[in-house]
Amino acid sequence: MRTLFTSVSILVLLAASASAQLVTDGGTATINGVTTNLAGRLTVGTDSGNTTLILTNGGQVNSDGGTIGSEAGSSSNIVFITGPGSVWSNYPNAFVSLGGSGAGNRLIVTNGGALFGPVRFGSGFVSSSNNSMVVTGPGSEVRTSELFMGVAGARNQLTIENGARLNAGQVTVGSNSGPRGTNNTLRVTDGGLLLITNLLEMGGLSRNNQLIIENGGKVTNDSCVIGPGNNSGLSASNTVTVTGAGSVWHCRTGLVVGVLSPPIKWSSVIRGCSGRTTAFTSGPAATAIQLSSAAPAHCGASGCPRWTRM
Repeated sequence: MRTLFTSVSILVLLAASASAQLVTDGGTATINGVTTNLAGRLTVGTDSGNTTLILTNGGQVNSDGGTIGSEAGSSSNIVFITGPGSVWSNYPNAFVSLGGSGAGNRLIVTNGGALFGPVRFGSGFVSSSNNSMVVTGPGSEVRTSELFMGVAGARNQLTIENGARLNAGQVTVGSNSGPRGTNNTLRVTDGGLLLITNLLEMGGLSRNNQLIIENGGKVTNDSCVIGPGNNSGLSASNTVTVTGAGSVWHCRTGLVVGVLSPPIKWSSVIRGCSGRTTAFTSGPAATAIQLSSAAPAHCGASGCPRWTRM
């Protein structure tokens, strides 16, 4: 079986010079222990769905960005990056579009695999919804200058779990171009780690987006804005939930909630604590931060840490 995979991988490598589509629509291709360099973008699923690309055993693809699920009819496509040394690396400023116009596409980074480059979920049209990315397992890593969830499509999901980590310059959950990118969920759980150098923005100009930090998940960012929106209430009902022992959300330079002038600004390290809800309401952009579950020892007898108004 190992010999078969190696032979297929070599054929794919040779074909790469002529096309940036390493796998035909509806098919499966494996990059097994070899490196493929593409001059253009990598497309997995152009006009139809159920296309799978697997990077394994140190297999690598270097490309000028990529799209998983390019057209509206291209759904349920998968890129699977598994094992130490298996990497999909993209040239600077060349983004990976998870769901160009297609829906239900997946990107999985597991068992020490890695993805390098900017990522956008639902970046094409309203049809690009229900796309998901999972980063799971110790050593699994995503490094990105920017991560946008729900640029145009809704109900996209990102999960960072089981000791995996994602390093980002900036993360935006929800659309900044209008109300279409709603109901997106970013979940950091079971020891997952999200490190953001600059801004974490929840909501943009859309509603009902969620950040969930649970079961020992940790998120650190420089600043955070929840529900920036505008006075029409486009960015209402965006939420952050921190729950479970060891769960931490650290906003280094403070948290801004709502749209009214002046906005409410708070500073704290939020840890998963017991039975307490801190709700912020600022005009039409009503937002809640939910602190729940059993209080870990570091919270003390009174439960959660105090908030400091800046």
